[in-house]
Amino acid sequence: LEACAVRRAAERLDDGALAAIGEELDRLEAAAAAGDVVGFRDHNQRFHDAILAAAGWPTLAELIEQMARATERYRRAAASLFDQRYLDAAQAEHRQLFALLRGRRGDEAAVLAQTHALTFAVHLARSMETN
Repeated sequence: LEACAVRRAAERLDDGALAAIGEELDRLEAAAAAGDVVGFRDHNQRFHDAILAAAGWPTLAELIEQMARATERYRRAAASLFDQRYLDAAQAEHRQLFALLRGRRGDEAAVLAQTHALTFAVHLARSMETN
């Protein structure tokens, strides 16, 4: 679902939305560099929320929010397992996603959004195996 939102956001972005996404990217960058897992988790949510808002698709936003609420405790648990390697990998994807959005390259951004979700899932699975 988020890939659909990302593709649409790339088509509809205005300067204000791009600035909001960029500001959260900067905050994410600072949290990742500091190894601040809680800050990273919070700004990660805000980064993705800003992209979702830019899509301007309330029905899709509600579906994604319902899924987020239903999986909140698992996502919080997963965030407690973030290590610097994951923060760096996720942040590299965030920077690339922002560049694609800024370039209005929606199809590529949608593919990256799917890859980004898989990065999280793989990290979660590996963390569960080792912890």
